[in-house]
Amino acid sequence: MTTTSTDNGTGQSRGLPPPRRRNAAASRRELLEAASELFAERGYSRTTLRQVASRAGLDAALVVRYFGSKDGLYQAVLAADLHVGLPSSVRPLDPGTPSAVTDQMIDRFLTRWDSEGVGPLVLSLTRPQVGEETRREVRRLLGETILTPLAQAAAASNAVDPELRAEIVLAALCGVGTMRSVGSLGRLAAADSSVLEPILRAVAVAALDA
Repeated sequence: MTTTSTDNGTGQSRGLPPPRRRNAAASRRELLEAASELFAERGYSRTTLRQVASRAGLDAALVVRYFGSKDGLYQAVLAADLHVGLPSSVRPLDPGTPSAVTDQMIDRFLTRWDSEGVGPLVLSLTRPQVGEETRREVRRLLGETILTPLAQAAAASNAVDPELRAEIVLAALCGVGTMRSVGSLGRLAAADSSVLEPILRAVAVAALDA
């Protein structure tokens, strides 16, 4: 009969591998990935920190250690969604004409939605349960990466109230993405991105270049 070796004086049994030390950066990344999936599947209000930890295979205490709260976790997911997941995430748009800027935006949104769904950033715009602190962070991120380039393109075309026009373009595109994901409108949900792209581009350019 095989016996377990005795303690070697270090608190570990001889012949057994030492417990694996978990890398903090890897744990944080795993929690972010799990949270992103759950927020997209269940929404903000129905996702708990315990569920996030369970999906990541980690202790729930680590969520609080790394992110402080569910709102802090959600903000971290938003930042990762916007800046890290290249090329499918929404990167800062390059300045340009209304046509050039909207081409970038629509291509990136459709690519992201086709591969990963609308994601927590877009969902946060329509979920009343999201806290005000998170909403402020969303507005900051969108302002830096999307709304400012859109407004600049509208201003260069001498459009009236370019900031409003930028927000209308973003709202229209996010609305289309959300409605497609919900599936309430059959034709929209079933439409291929290649069909939607020229329509969305025409709407966006018309709004910015009026």
